[in-house]
Formats: sequence, C-alpha cells, structure tokens
Amino acid sequence: MAKYRVLDSEELAAFEKEFVEFLVINSITADDWVKIKTEDQTRTQSIISLFSDVIFEKLMRQTQYVIRRAKNNIACFHFQANQIVLVGLES
Repeated sequence: MAKYRVLDSEELAAFEKEFVEFLVINSITADDWVKIKTEDQTRTQSIISLFSDVIFEKLMRQTQYVIRRAKNNIACFHFQANQIVLVGLES
C-alpha cells in the first residue's frame, strides 16, 4: 500500500530519468518493463506506487520551508533538524 499518492502520468514523465534509475536498481530491464506494462497491470501499478513513494519521501526530506496562505492569515513553517519553527500572521 502506498504511503503517499501515486504520481500521475505527467509527473512520471517529469521524473523519467529517476524512474529509469529506479528500474535499474530493482533489476528491471527496459525489455522487462515493456513486458510488465503489457502483461501485468497490477505489478505495473505496484512498481509505479513504490516509485511514487520514493519521490515523495525524497521531496519531504528536502523540504525546508512551507507557506500556507488563507484569506485572513499566513503561516510560514521552517523545518529544522530537531524542530519546526512557525511564524504566523493573522488579520
């Protein structure tokens, strides 16, 4: 089961290089991938789901700042090694 959502086809296309590396690391050749895509949709979705988790996990680890804007407030989060700092404004 995926930890995060599954990347859509446009997002997968943007991570094509990383996806090829992911397949190589998991011993899936280009020919194997073509065969899996045509013959085993369940396995195809499972592989894409695993890859999606890898990408989202990497993005989460690299994220340092998040800004949340609403109609009457703004919250800026700074993710540090041992804490999260919040600066917020409300009107």
